[in-house]
Amino acid sequence: MPNELGPVLVIPGRDRPHELVFSGYAVVIGGLYAAGASFSPAARAVLPGVWSNAYGAALLVGGVLTLVGAFWVSNIERGLDIERSGLLILSGALTIYVAAVLGTVGTAGGFAGGLALAWVYANVSRAVGITRDLSRIRTRREQQ
Repeated sequence: MPNELGPVLVIPGRDRPHELVFSGYAVVIGGLYAAGASFSPAARAVLPGVWSNAYGAALLVGGVLTLVGAFWVSNIERGLDIERSGLLILSGALTIYVAAVLGTVGTAGGFAGGLALAWVYANVSRAVGITRDLSRIRTRREQQ
């Protein structure tokens, strides 16, 4: 059976500086929140007590996994799987933040909520792209 897919071009996360910067930011902020640092009043209203620590841990874990996957060079498929996991964990945590901000302060939180929502969109778009690339890689390997 001839290979109809052609070559698969995969651009790893380490070549996407905005992804690295945002993931690094999530690691720092998530680490601070998980350690008990002060939250914004909007987030604190929605995530009281231990939930704020869990939210911080989700930011931390998502950021770390995204960065580890982006720089995983020994096995590109494993690296992409790890990166995708981190992006989706971050997206979940950020969606909670968007709901917290817009739910407590309404349109006054439009900029912060909109920025976080744009970050979610970028993460999900990248995760979908990774899924597509992995599917192509695996299909091509099966054809050989």
